[in-house]
Amino acid sequence: MNYLVVLGTVRKGRYSKAVADFIVKTAKKNYPKEHFELLDIKDLNLSLNQEGSKLTDTSLIEKLKSTHGFIFVFPEYNHSFPASLKLFIDLWDKDRLYLHKTCACVGVSSGRYGGTRAIESFINVARALGMFVTYRDANITKVQEEFKNSVPENPKKWENLVTPMLEELVKVTNLLIK
Repeated sequence: MNYLVVLGTVRKGRYSKAVADFIVKTAKKNYPKEHFELLDIKDLNLSLNQEGSKLTDTSLIEKLKSTHGFIFVFPEYNHSFPASLKLFIDLWDKDRLYLHKTCACVGVSSGRYGGTRAIESFINVARALGMFVTYRDANITKVQEEFKNSVPENPKKWENLVTPMLEELVKVTNLLIK
């Protein structure tokens, strides 16, 4: 199965990148038969001028089509997820590329709630796209303290947090594909 870990923020100094890298590394270690890949939306150079357009990046369209499950990693901005992630989703929704695919959410915050409100906000969008949202999320709290120098201070702690989410995502995806 193919899984895409979508890093959903383009902000400078983002800690979410370290979290996304950690999730990909953990997923590859725990599920060597599955294919996990990071997609950093910052690399796409999206523009608000593209809003409402149907994009023609065929390599990305093919990647999204061949993806069976998504893990969206995003910080909480003003009780929601970043506008850059919403733009990314909307630009590629014209072809229903997310329909009937699984997704898990990883909220990242500097506070003690780990992006809970951002995840709650994102779930509505994911369901509107026809995605199957896992019931297990990962909430990364106090990220600036926990992920110093782009690596977790206590890797086992965070591996124990993300592993149940990964386990459910892989299990549900396999059930849907069979």
